[in-house]
This record gives sequence, structure tokens and C-alpha cells, in this order.
Amino acid sequence: MVATTDVASATSERLRGVLRAYQVDSPIAAAVPLGGGHIHRTWSVTTADAGGYVVQELNSQVFGDLSACEENIRRIDDLFHVGGQQHEITIPRHLRTETDGLHASLPDGSTWRATHRVERCSAPHDVVDADEAADAARAFGRFASVLRILPGGPLRATIPRFHDFGWRVDQLGEALLADRLGRASGIRRELGDAATLADELRGPAKAIAANATHAVHNDAKVANLLCDRATGAARAVVDLDTTMPGSALVDLGELIRSGASNVAEDAHDLEPMEVRRAVINALIDGFRGAYEFGTTETPLIRYAGPVLAVENGMRFLADHLNGDTYFRVERAGQNLDRARTQFRLAVELLRTGDVV
Repeated sequence: MVATTDVASATSERLRGVLRAYQVDSPIAAAVPLGGGHIHRTWSVTTADAGGYVVQELNSQVFGDLSACEENIRRIDDLFHVGGQQHEITIPRHLRTETDGLHASLPDGSTWRATHRVERCSAPHDVVDADEAADAARAFGRFASVLRILPGGPLRATIPRFHDFGWRVDQLGEALLADRLGRASGIRRELGDAATLADELRGPAKAIAANATHAVHNDAKVANLLCDRATGAARAVVDLDTTMPGSALVDLGELIRSGASNVAEDAHDLEPMEVRRAVINALIDGFRGAYEFGTTETPLIRYAGPVLAVENGMRFLADHLNGDTYFRVERAGQNLDRARTQFRLAVELLRTGDVV
């Protein structure tokens, strides 16, 4: 997440109301919006007494069951911060309301969450080199390993069927059939790419889903890490709403999908795209150094990146057909460019499957 300009006074007053709900009474000295996420709206807030907080307005359209999110995050927060046990990776500590809730509501109906800010850290845009890739993968591998000891049974599903590959195929088909904005005629090539790749990867995707053994992050990319500004080392995992039952192969696949290419996720010109083999190997080695895959999972590692690329590509393409209602866009055709990038990336990853 990247800091931009200071917020307007009206927004600052809303943030003040949120902090009051968490019994933080000091006036706000500075509030800076943090961009980069597709879903929630986030601010870094500093109070007059030098308190540092990260405050999020939650998107209840995407996360329709906020009670599940709150219950899950409370359990994860307790795992990392209650009892004095130290872990090699952490999460920001969540603030509690007067009634011990994690979520706070304003009179306008909005729902919020707040954490203590992890100081002297920032979230990277992307993977720079193999060393950074290995460190990021180790962080998510450690996070998944800690979640293996989470007491109290499985976490709740905050987005049902989030990584259901077959369902994503069906969703794209439904969006194509509806074609609400008449966009289908202009994307025949992309629809063909989606169909071809989905057919090729349906089997591996089903096998990956069969290895959903415990909670994982489910959106593991470097933008969801906080790294020390001085050393670059990953210190904390953030954006935990999608942390729920799943497969660690999905987390590794998302790391590969989001870090393997040298071009941006929404690149319009794909001619310069290259798959960085050294980065892929570093991601795999880093994750495996912190998380032990089972015997049925290891042969699927080569498919993790392509499956996640195609899954995300289908989601971007369906959203383009539906009128960009899910992923936030800043320009026309951005979701289409995102989809094209994912399909091209999947092809290149399949070609370099021997890197594992």
C-alpha cells in the first residue's frame, strides 16, 4: 500500500469517529490514504499523542459476511498476540472496541477495522529480485505453518468458493451469456484463451483444491506484506479477510502469479513480458523452506502459478463483461488488460514448468 496525499477534513472527521469507537481519544495529527488494494479503503493515521494506526473502511459488497471475517481475525489475532508465544512472522495487532469487538460501525452504516501500525515498515509494490522473493515466500510459508496450530477447529469461509476453479469458469460463462454492456464481441480472442487454458488446467486445479488441509492466507502476494524499510525483511502479513480454509499451494501459486513477471498486472503492452525463472525458483525454495508440503502436494507445485493466473484472469475478464463491478478500476479496459496479462503469464509459466 502506497501513501498518497492527506485526506480531506470530512474524511478526517470520519476517521476520528472510528478511533473514538476504539477508545482512542487523542486528536488526529495526520491521516494519509493508502492505495493499491482492490477492495477496502485504507488510511494510515497518526494521533496527536504519536499513536500510529491503520484504519480500514470495509467493503461489505465483497465480504458479505463480516461476522465471519471478524470471528476469523479475532482467532488469528489471539494466536499471534495472546500467550506470549513469539513467531518468526507476525500480524498487526487489532484494536478492540469497548465491547471487545474488532469491527466498528458509524452512523452512516459503514463498517471499519483498525490495527496498530507496524512502524518503519511499508508494503512493496512487487518482487524486485530473487532475494526479496525468497524472503516474501518464507514469510507466507511461516504464516501458513503457524496457522496449522490454530486451536478451535476450521476458520469460517469469508468468501465461499473463493478458489473454486470450476466455479470461476461457470461465472465467466454466465457473464458472457448476459453480456450486459455488449463487450463480448470485442474480446473473442481473450475468451478463447480462457477456455483453452481452463480446459488444460482443470485437472491440476481440482487436485490442488483436494489438498485444502487448513487455513492459509489465500491472497499471498508481496503487497500483503509489511517489510522493514531499512533491511527490506518481511515483518508482518496483512489483509487477513481471505484467511480461511484452503491449500498452501494456492498461497505459493499466488506468489508466483504476482511475482514471476517483469510487467505490471494491468500492463497494456505484453511484448516486453518475461518470466523471471530465478524469482520463481526463489519463491518456491523460500516457501518450502518454511512450510513442509505433503507427498501429494509436491508434484502440483509446477501448476500452482498457472492455475492461479488463469483463475484470476477469468475473474478479471468476467468483471470486464459485468461492467467492472468487483475490482476497482482507474481507466477503461483495465480489467481486460489484467485478464490478458494473466493468460499470457499462464502460458509462459507452463512453458517454464521445469524450473521446479
